[in-house]
Amino acid sequence: MAWLQDALSQSSAKFKVLLSGSSWTDRSITKKNTWTAYSEDRNGLFHYIRAKIKSKALCYCPATMMKLKSKRF
Repeated sequence: MAWLQDALSQSSAKFKVLLSGSSWTDRSITKKNTWTAYSEDRNGLFHYIRAKIKSKALCYCPATMMKLKSKRF
């Protein structure tokens, strides 16, 4: 995670967007491919963003959103 924290700190962007192919929470449909398997890393990243990053940050998982959306129809 050090490389990601360094990149976030060095970025001058007003908004930081983190995209993940796996769900940030355990609320995915299958619950097999989520960041809960790496909860220490995930929580450390979130703590780092709250403590060190002065701009807005968005953590997004488009794959999960597409799965959830497709299940509604």
